[in-house]
Amino acid sequence: MSAPALVLHVMDKFTVSGSGPHGVLQLLIYLLPRLDPGRFAFKVIGLRKNPPGFELGGRPGFSIETLSLGKFNPVALFKLLGLIRRERPAILHLHGYASWSFGRLAGLLTGTPVVLQEHMAHGSPPFYQSVADGVLSFLPYSAIAVSDNVRTFMQTKRHVSFDRIVVIPNGVPLEDPHPASDLEIDAVRRELGLDRRARVIGTVGRLDPIKGLDLLLRALPDVLDAEPDVRVVIVGEGPLAGDLRRLAGELGVHAQVSFLGQRRDVPRLLSLIDVFVMPSLSEGLSLAAAEAMAAGKVILSSDCDGLKDMFEATGSALLFKSGDSRHLSEQLIRILRDGGLRAELSQRAAEDSRRFDIRHVARAYGQVYDRVLRASML
Repeated sequence: MSAPALVLHVMDKFTVSGSGPHGVLQLLIYLLPRLDPGRFAFKVIGLRKNPPGFELGGRPGFSIETLSLGKFNPVALFKLLGLIRRERPAILHLHGYASWSFGRLAGLLTGTPVVLQEHMAHGSPPFYQSVADGVLSFLPYSAIAVSDNVRTFMQTKRHVSFDRIVVIPNGVPLEDPHPASDLEIDAVRRELGLDRRARVIGTVGRLDPIKGLDLLLRALPDVLDAEPDVRVVIVGEGPLAGDLRRLAGELGVHAQVSFLGQRRDVPRLLSLIDVFVMPSLSEGLSLAAAEAMAAGKVILSSDCDGLKDMFEATGSALLFKSGDSRHLSEQLIRILRDGGLRAELSQRAAEDSRRFDIRHVARAYGQVYDRVLRASML
């Protein structure tokens, strides 16, 4: 029997703004152990230094290492060439600006097939990256986008041929779900100091401007005027942590908001959330939203690019206008007051989550790798 084909995943960094493992790495933690180990093996390489105190949650079934370089350091090319000569990967799977640039060059110089992947569609790449993407666009590659809007972004902003891009949505584990019992939910409430009668609004994500968490806080005074028993839990870390805490104080809602920081027990925390809010200004395909769907959560989401693509067709979330805190508060009050709407949204979310089953996603990635390997042998 031949040895499994080694796929070397190269990404710029493992974390964004010190917020713990970012969504791309979390996707790989879910995905890679579910691909057929008889056919594929994996290593994950980060180009950048990890921030002080960074720890990788979970136990991924693959090797992870960092090259400990600075931002867009040309030394990355030579280190990647050394890695390729040592590891002899069958495929380079590239995530991120620097990884796309240095990885494509390394693939060219070693004859290693390349898969490009984009996870986000926001604004435009830096000028230097647009130049690099244009110059390197003649090289052979396959490509993956996590949503239709990301596919369009790759074509219009990153010089990727539309017909080379396969859309594969992100996925989360759905096998063997174990909903928390009422006793377990009560225990979490006591741990967080939440009254048993309080209705909990929650969100999980990086505390970063693009996540729009200030909108949730700005909506809260109107929500509390209408529904005083509401409490908010925010899970995550990031550069806006201090600003968001100050904003909660300025708005007079600090007593109703709990900032929980980075947690490893997100499924447990999801169990106590009555309404999951996604106020992002831009998303690719949110793992946090997919996990909330799998848990059957009632979801209120902005209608930004990737989230609108995710929810609109199936009605599995109630949408509000992206960037509009007043509309957010109106829709949140509507959800809190309408038990029938909550039941309908919860059921739709749970049913719709099946299309984000990580096992289906793993099969789609395996098919991409098989096509790349077949093409490389021609």
